[in-house]
Amino acid sequence: MNNLKYILIILLIIFLSCGEEEVKDIIPGYPNFKIDLNNLDAELRSPGSIKVYTKPRLSNESVGYSGLIVVSNIIQESGGVSLSAFDLCCPNEKMRDIIVSPSISDGTATCSKCKSVFDLYSGLGNVKSGPSKTGLQKYNVGKESGSTIFHVYR
Repeated sequence: MNNLKYILIILLIIFLSCGEEEVKDIIPGYPNFKIDLNNLDAELRSPGSIKVYTKPRLSNESVGYSGLIVVSNIIQESGGVSLSAFDLCCPNEKMRDIIVSPSISDGTATCSKCKSVFDLYSGLGNVKSGPSKTGLQKYNVGKESGSTIFHVYR
């Protein structure tokens, strides 16, 4: 009887955990991009700043599918700069040439076609309004130890 009880509990847990999983790869781009806060990207040292990259700067770099939006997060990690990166492609349209435009005044990005609005300052790129069912494609950002260089990657 005890074994049956445990089996039922395990089945219930499995059943309840089989919901929709979050879609992580919604845009087919793979960025490989370097950000240097001491040189070309110094403006990203200020919390709340946003910079758009539509072309790689070096031959071995890429900017994802439609380009990158890089945001200097409002809440910094332990006194240092932390960055978030998103693809410019609207996840509702999924076309390379239909991109979102960031606004530093309210920390959002708006799609030029469907008018979906995404939150950038949260660091998540979630939908604030509009028809999009998913947020912006978010990329990983890693910092080189002891430096001001960050790498954007998938």
